[in-house]
Amino acid sequence: MFRAVVEMVENLGGEEVAQCVVGDARVLARGPRPLGLRPGEPVAFDIPANRVHLFDRASGRRLVWQPTGADIPRDRDQATVRVSGRPGPPGATDGDPTVAESPEGVLDASIV
Repeated sequence: MFRAVVEMVENLGGEEVAQCVVGDARVLARGPRPLGLRPGEPVAFDIPANRVHLFDRASGRRLVWQPTGADIPRDRDQATVRVSGRPGPPGATDGDPTVAESPEGVLDASIV
């Protein structure tokens, strides 16, 4: 899990992309609209390794790795991105992590 601060949220119709700052890196989280995130808000991400895309700063090219079996979620319950800091979907209580799921079962995250 890593902590970040939301820098901006871009509406792309049925999806939103949240640009977040982690130290000197930017993390882009893409998922179904609404993500429920606002600029300036602290968030925490827990992302399965097979859903993370890493990019080389110099070339901009995507880095590729072959995850081990331990990195791949075994079921849909493990394939979620937990965004904490605000109440989540209907039925969530104050302080509960927000669980955001895309139609594939998880948000995509890019670390650039």
